[in-house]
Amino acid sequence: MICNKCQHREEIEYDIEGEFSKLASFIGMNKNMFHDRAVPEWVSPPYPLCPTCGAAAGGKLRPELPGEMEKTNWLFLLLGQMLGHCTMPFLKYFCRMNGHHRSGAYNRLLFQTYMELCCQLDPLFRLI
Repeated sequence: MICNKCQHREEIEYDIEGEFSKLASFIGMNKNMFHDRAVPEWVSPPYPLCPTCGAAAGGKLRPELPGEMEKTNWLFLLLGQMLGHCTMPFLKYFCRMNGHHRSGAYNRLLFQTYMELCCQLDPLFRLI
């Protein structure tokens, strides 16, 4: 993660099982309201405050995306529910590499990306 104000870099770790189970239960409880579109929390994810400049300067940590799309850490973005930070070309790249239709609205591509990553982590996820 990198601060948008002071450029401070911070490493964040996630518990894969814990974060994925939270995400899977959220999707399972709310699957009827999605309609193949990402929820607002996914489209505009909240970012943590920077520990260096913090609230005083309005610095927030955001994921640092690589210049080359094939080096993107999709699992990190999924577990942090920060895929909404990805631009349209990143989402189209992911959908193309995973055999999904890649045209459509941003929130539909984002939804497809979330669902595909969840299914890659747990093949039984499709049954939820």
